[in-house]
Amino acid sequence: MEFVANLRTPTIEAFANQRERPTAYLLSTHRLDRTTLRYALSLAKDGVPVFADNGSKMLIDRVLDAHEADAAPTTRKIRAELNGQQGLVREHKSGKALERLRDRAMSIASAIVSPKPSARCNDMRTSASR
Repeated sequence: MEFVANLRTPTIEAFANQRERPTAYLLSTHRLDRTTLRYALSLAKDGVPVFADNGSKMLIDRVLDAHEADAAPTTRKIRAELNGQQGLVREHKSGKALERLRDRAMSIASAIVSPKPSARCNDMRTSASR
């Protein structure tokens, strides 16, 4: 079992004083400020997962809204493939269609969690730090 810490200033300081770092962090919207955001981006850059806490539904909804247009075509194709529609069934037997769709979905997901800021992420960061 791994320990996942809440990402907040006292936790950041406590682990820094112990020269320890949890394997992952949880970040809630009510704890989102410039310090935690800066630290979350640094953690992501270092490959440490930062998960939206269950109290972050509004933030999760904003992330979904920001990337919905990019993900929609892939989502529709995945649903069609899983439902055996649009002539993709033959390709499904070899697994190639789902492999390509999985790769596209992973590409979209990687862009969402990438520490490289996009215009949409900058907008979300700006509004989160207000």
